[in-house]
Amino acid sequence: MELPEWDKERRIEMANKLEEMMLYFFALVELYQDDLEDAIDSIVELLALKYRDVLSEYIDIDEYLQDYTDQFAVQMMETTEDDLENPWMLSDDRAVFDAENEANFTAEYINYVKAVKAGKKNKVWRAFSDNRTRKTHKAINGKVVGIFDLFEVGNALMRFPKDTLYGNYPEEVVNCRCTATYF
Repeated sequence: MELPEWDKERRIEMANKLEEMMLYFFALVELYQDDLEDAIDSIVELLALKYRDVLSEYIDIDEYLQDYTDQFAVQMMETTEDDLENPWMLSDDRAVFDAENEANFTAEYINYVKAVKAGKKNKVWRAFSDNRTRKTHKAINGKVVGIFDLFEVGNALMRFPKDTLYGNYPEEVVNCRCTATYF
């Protein structure tokens, strides 16, 4: 499966901006590490706002994205705070990892919204065909469903790859490289 060049470029651009956002978040956590409990709410709010700022360059922020960015910020803080002794939690590598995952989520959401607005009727799940692809994703590769129908991916239901509207299934969304095409 190959992404169109314009989509690759957009995802890379978003990932770079989201990486800067993550590094800013890590810097705040590190700065307030001794008084983190007092600063948590402010840091979480700033992370969600910065995420929405990046996304707003590509799409209007709707209720779903508002909720998603709020949940993302809370989860990032919880995950980071729970394992703060681990140097990876505030590392450049983690910033890249999280930024790439979020850029792929955002690109898939944008493509879905545009397809719905354009009146597309169907969508197809497209998975990579290599040894890193999950069995559950390979199993639905090429599956065609109606634009408003859901893909069954393992135990998850998704409108598009990386979708978490119907539940958070990290085992199905983290590092997912799948995409959907619309017609």
